[in-house]
Amino acid sequence: MLSVRNVSKDFTLSGGVLGIRSGIVAALRGVSFDVRKGETFALIGESGSGKTTMARIIARLTPPTSGEVLFNGINEESFRKGVQIVFQNPYASLNPRMRVGDIIAEPLMINRLVKKVSLREKVVSLLKMVEMPSDAAERLPSQLSGGQRQRICIARALATAPKFLILDEPLSSLDLTIQARMLDMLMELKERLGMTYLFITHNLCLVKKTAARVAVMKDGRVVEQGETGRVFSAPQHPYTRQLLSVARG
Repeated sequence: MLSVRNVSKDFTLSGGVLGIRSGIVAALRGVSFDVRKGETFALIGESGSGKTTMARIIARLTPPTSGEVLFNGINEESFRKGVQIVFQNPYASLNPRMRVGDIIAEPLMINRLVKKVSLREKVVSLLKMVEMPSDAAERLPSQLSGGQRQRICIARALATAPKFLILDEPLSSLDLTIQARMLDMLMELKERLGMTYLFITHNLCLVKKTAARVAVMKDGRVVEQGETGRVFSAPQHPYTRQLLSVARG
């Protein structure tokens, strides 16, 4: 369903009052992997390994320096409705001045997916999908808990009926009990709506529980990838062994 082919990304550093270019940082270096239709594929690695940069490139939020991303074998902008992303921090992901109903309705209106007379009904339906009451549509993000805000972020992502959902550490800022319920909800939605997930996380227990395959990133490169059971039981790369050792305590 998704093919990442030899993707690299360089960021230019600048400094001083004139913003003069002072160097280049290679965030990604020749990254390649495939995600199969209907599976949960995980990207793991320490902070700064390039996972979020890769996610932003897949979602067309950041252009690659080189390489390509193919969705269903086609490299075109029209694929954007079929791919959505949920970020780690729900507090920074929602406009604090907009009511929840308007936040969820925005992608529906921009993409002309629902007639105005049916907009309220569709918003309520999306709220129900993420286990939120219909009256949440009238609230501001500041009136919601962190877990509720993340549910709204998920509802907004589902508004365009995506087939590919990028989840960039969506549970890490939540309490453990809320994490468990949210994970169950996400997996239920995946099966019900026939979606494919790219899960970016530090939580290796979550990866083992949910992901069919995994890619390990270090310093902007994929150093190991394969079936989750194989990678976790017989890691080939020293960095993968280090990650698993730390996770096991």
